[in-house]
Amino acid sequence: MRVTGACPEHDDAVSAAQAADTRARHADNAYRRAAEPSRLRMIAYSRLGRGGESEALLGAADQRVAELAAQHDAARRQIRMLLREPALRSQPAEHVRAERDSWQRDRDIQRQHERTAAAPVAAAEASPDRPHAPRIGHLPPRPPDRGHGISI
Repeated sequence: MRVTGACPEHDDAVSAAQAADTRARHADNAYRRAAEPSRLRMIAYSRLGRGGESEALLGAADQRVAELAAQHDAARRQIRMLLREPALRSQPAEHVRAERDSWQRDRDIQRQHERTAAAPVAAAEASPDRPHAPRIGHLPPRPPDRGHGISI
């Protein structure tokens, strides 16, 4: 049962409330339509577009950067300490340079071997259900054919 005329402003207040509710719904819908392309762009930029994960990812990245910076600083300190060694300082500069170049070459070769050894493993892990034929240059050597000797 609706009482009319009990409060002269009642009808105006109800109309104003309904109009405000309608405007709020329209504004919310407009906001969602405007925000959708932005949300889709963020999703396209990987995991950072997934709301609450971004803070955790940023924290993990900051922590990793701090760890790497600490490792870098420790390596710099180690280098400075080694450069102060009397045995190293007494060596001619050309000898030190040659040793450094030799070490770098050995390290590059080791890294190249690690990469080539890891490549077949990575390929096998990528498609474990499909066997690969060995490449021609990598066939195992065959034992020599001994034959049956000289036949008469």
